[in-house]
Parts: sequence; C-alpha cells; structure tokens
Amino acid sequence: MQYAGTDGRSGERQLFTEIHYLAVVADDKTLLRRMREGRGITDQGWIDSSVDFNRWLRENADKTAPKITLLDETERTLEESVEFAQQWIMDRIK
Repeated sequence: MQYAGTDGRSGERQLFTEIHYLAVVADDKTLLRRMREGRGITDQGWIDSSVDFNRWLRENADKTAPKITLLDETERTLEESVEFAQQWIMDRIK
C-alpha cells in the first residue's frame, strides 16, 4: 500500500526547507473502540480504511522520507499525549 506524501519533496513540499510528520496511532483494538464508541462511526469502509492506514503508519513510519514520528496513544493519557506533541513541536522550531 502506498500513500501520498511518502515520496520525498513533491508538490507543495518543495516550498519548505524542512518537513516533519507526527502521526497519532493506536493499536487496532483501541482505534476500533474509539471510532465506534467515542466518535459513533458506523461506516465500515471508513473504519476499514482508517485501520489499514493506522497499520501502514505503524509499519512504515521509519521508511518514509522524511521519517514519520509516531505518537502511540494506546496507553497514554490525554495529558501525556499533549505533552509529547508539544515537546515534539518545540524541538523542531528551535
């Protein structure tokens, strides 16, 4: 499976000197629960494509250019996730 945005410096990305990606992921069980119970999503196509993309991110984040940093929220609290994301952003804008 190939997703847009993983082929380096194409399109509008050429306009930036640096590109950084942070992807929020979770294990399949957690993602499914959050989609169905938390967000009330019932469209099975949407659910399946989201699970597929989540898996792709987990399996390929270190193979993209630039690499994708994963924020795995499976076991994190909201506060821990916010703290991680904030620090990740601050580390890149210094």
